[in-house]
Amino acid sequence: MGEQSGRGKPGAGADWDTVLVLDAHWGLPMDRHLAIAEVVRGAPVPDPGAQFTVPGLVFDIASFRAYPADGYVSSAERLGTEPTYPWVLGETLP
Repeated sequence: MGEQSGRGKPGAGADWDTVLVLDAHWGLPMDRHLAIAEVVRGAPVPDPGAQFTVPGLVFDIASFRAYPADGYVSSAERLGTEPTYPWVLGETLP
């Protein structure tokens, strides 16, 4: 699969996200591709029905402060999609 992608990297996360969306669109089983995508991402792939949420807080023991887990300041605008990425890509398919 990786040799056919534009980047030529077999472990590219965006490639596996696209494969998952196409599997769902075509009604194909995605268990194997989902497992690979989670390994490449290093985190679980969000469920198609998951809601966008603001990240939790991380507590820094060196400064004794809490800050948002995404690293942005508290007042930053956080944009999300419904459905969440990568499932929102399915809306672009015919």
